[in-house]
Amino acid sequence: MSTPLTPPPALQSALWARLAALDLDGQATLSFSHRLARDNGWPLAFARRVVLEYKKFVYLAATCGHPVTPSDEVDQAWHLHLVYTRSYWDELCGQVLGFALHHGPTKGGSTEGHKFRDWYAATKQSYQAAFGEAPPADIWPAAAVRFGEAPHFQRVNLRRHWLLPRPAMRGLRRRLALPNWRWALALGAALVLVSCTARTPLNPFDWYGPEFLRLFWSVYAVVLALALWLRAQGSGPQESYTGPLLSTYEVVRLANRGNNLPDSALAALAHSQQIELMPDQKIRRATTTPPTEHYERAVWNLIVEH
Repeated sequence: MSTPLTPPPALQSALWARLAALDLDGQATLSFSHRLARDNGWPLAFARRVVLEYKKFVYLAATCGHPVTPSDEVDQAWHLHLVYTRSYWDELCGQVLGFALHHGPTKGGSTEGHKFRDWYAATKQSYQAAFGEAPPADIWPAAAVRFGEAPHFQRVNLRRHWLLPRPAMRGLRRRLALPNWRWALALGAALVLVSCTARTPLNPFDWYGPEFLRLFWSVYAVVLALALWLRAQGSGPQESYTGPLLSTYEVVRLANRGNNLPDSALAALAHSQQIELMPDQKIRRATTTPPTEHYERAVWNLIVEH
């Protein structure tokens, strides 16, 4: 005889039922979720997930019995909710919680940093105890990401500025920390080059052809090697991705500039038995119900019924 699983404590709580029922979007054209997505450059689906995590954070703040610290994503939802003063103070604090939930910013300094890191770890532990699962990593990242990247966010006017990602240069100092004998070898090679060119004018444009070409090709080789090395350092996946999860077709588009989208859609349709491959190497529909996925439906519509 199997024992029925006990729901997590939060799901049995009347407080959580009130928080889950709290409608932050209302009937506004620019709803709370839409504004949160717009202000942070998030997809709407991700912003709605953040709103749910914000409600869970509020539940923890009211019930876990210790100070709590939100992730940066949840903190953005908290900041925005404070702007909706009637919704925050009258509905959330007055009707749902029954007490005033204040937002206390950091005072700065290493002591405050250690304190909030400890609170953040305790908050994630209480989350798992209350909801029966670990918090999602893309909204509740590791402490190194939470406190390492959040202070660097700034508002940017996208009509006036372009945003370009900074190349990944992790480990550059470690790679440049060569042993002493290597630095000595490099310095010796530089001194040899200087001694070889000491008899020529300092301005390379005053040199004769052979001397100038030797310098040109030497500099070219060094710059090319440096460019290839920097390219290798800046390519490849990051150590940890904390953004929203990509769909299959978003990954396909990134992998090969979208050139394999039709093939991927055909493979998906064949796998789901919505199309059939005929002996004469033609394709026909195997069902009259079109697929719901956008790319698969576009390919399905191009297939002529037989």
